[in-house]
Amino acid sequence: MDERGFLIFATNHEEIDAAVTLAYSIGSSNKGSKVSLVCPIDNITISQEEPFDAIIDIPYRYGDKHKNESIWQVYWSTPYEHTIVIDCNSIVKQNFDSTWDYLIDHHDMCVGKSITDFRLSEKIDLEVLNEYNLSFANSNIFYFKKDSDLALKFFKLLDPYLQSYREVFSTYIQPQHHPKTLDLNLMFSIVLQHLDVYDECTPLHPDILQSIDMEIVQSTMTEPWINKFNIWYNQSNNIKIQNYAISGCLHYRLPEFLTKDIKNGQREYYRLVTK
Repeated sequence: MDERGFLIFATNHEEIDAAVTLAYSIGSSNKGSKVSLVCPIDNITISQEEPFDAIIDIPYRYGDKHKNESIWQVYWSTPYEHTIVIDCNSIVKQNFDSTWDYLIDHHDMCVGKSITDFRLSEKIDLEVLNEYNLSFANSNIFYFKKDSDLALKFFKLLDPYLQSYREVFSTYIQPQHHPKTLDLNLMFSIVLQHLDVYDECTPLHPDILQSIDMEIVQSTMTEPWINKFNIWYNQSNNIKIQNYAISGCLHYRLPEFLTKDIKNGQREYYRLVTK
């Protein structure tokens, strides 16, 4: 078993395509890092395997479930002792060396407690969370140590909660606050509360495992955010939304964000810097 690495989870062709671009971006910013993909192994092509150290078949078939309903499987899939999981609809523009050092030294399981918009303004709606004595958890990026009791407890509870997420929300959340679809951030918050491990499973500083989440701006719009904002990408591997250069981990959510220029650019930059 390798000591540490990044893991990406995908359940269909579109998500695998996004995972490939994410893996290129991880490798460009974290030279020599290990990146593995968990997916239906018969859905990936040879040309998509380049940025991965391992392609792992989903251990428990998921039927027509969305990737977020099956994300609990990462615990049983990882080839690493220490794992950082990143949502496939993301781009990484940061080096994780110091983050790895902190996580390995201080946590068996760690979930970020902060998200920002693309302007790097922290914007978390705490009204609903406070009503149910919940604290925010960022499911876009998280860490766990394989075979730790804490991580095992978390994923063993996450499994049935995700399989019956509508019932879980109906039991613990009032109808007026039910999300329209599975809200994985909310589910992580509920699981951490029910295990009474939120403080143990969140970092000392909110910048650790923080991500830019475009759902913050999407939630205020009726049209897709990519139709509203200008997006620039150049050959130096820089991405801008409006006039804001993107750094850290961008969770763009909408697959349409991955234009041909961005996908090709991430691949070519990876090949350039990892020669």
